[in-house]
Amino acid sequence: MVLLSPVIPNKTKEFHEAIHTELCGNDLQALTQWGGLRPGTTVSKVALFPRVV
Repeated sequence: MVLLSPVIPNKTKEFHEAIHTELCGNDLQALTQWGGLRPGTTVSKVALFPRVV
């Protein structure tokens, strides 16, 4: 999702709100480092790309 933020900024913002993290800063290496999501973090269910019927 980090690399998609310039392309679809609203959806990446919704994604980060759903997992209760923030996408901020310009340090790509820090943003993509493993272990940023702490164990036990509640993740909200969100339809980022709902199906069109």
